[in-house]
Amino acid sequence: MIRAALFALSLTTAFVAPVHASGLTAEQSVLKIVETVDESGETVTNLVPADKVAPGDTVVYALEYANGASDPADNVKLTMPVPAEVSYLENSATTDGVSVSFSADGGERFASRGDLTVSVDGEPREALSGDITHVRWVFEEPIAAGATGKVSYRAVLD
Repeated sequence: MIRAALFALSLTTAFVAPVHASGLTAEQSVLKIVETVDESGETVTNLVPADKVAPGDTVVYALEYANGASDPADNVKLTMPVPAEVSYLENSATTDGVSVSFSADGGERFASRGDLTVSVDGEPREALSGDITHVRWVFEEPIAAGATGKVSYRAVLD
């Protein structure tokens, strides 16, 4: 059964942690991965708006950020929720110049993927992809004045 992905467009607002310089903005988008075969038989991957998706489809959640201030923004953390209707796709979070951590408790605590656990019947176990509720990027260096960039992760519609 096909579900309108207005779930995905439940663009749960990304959280930009306080930064020292005002002017940092972030805009979230949700895209669907569509593969086609060209005339030469090569597979071409395209990203299109995720207006409608079906179970098993892969979607990309992206945050495009910009520092519109005249000063660098430091101590920047960008956090995006993982909607309940999808499962995080392992190793898909972008990592260039950032450290990535994950939450499985609604964004209360964050840990590296290998250290992320959940409690089941009072016993801890390693968090599964479907347990992840948030992805956080912590920028290792200040974001320069006028700089723009993008972070993203992929997920599969359950």
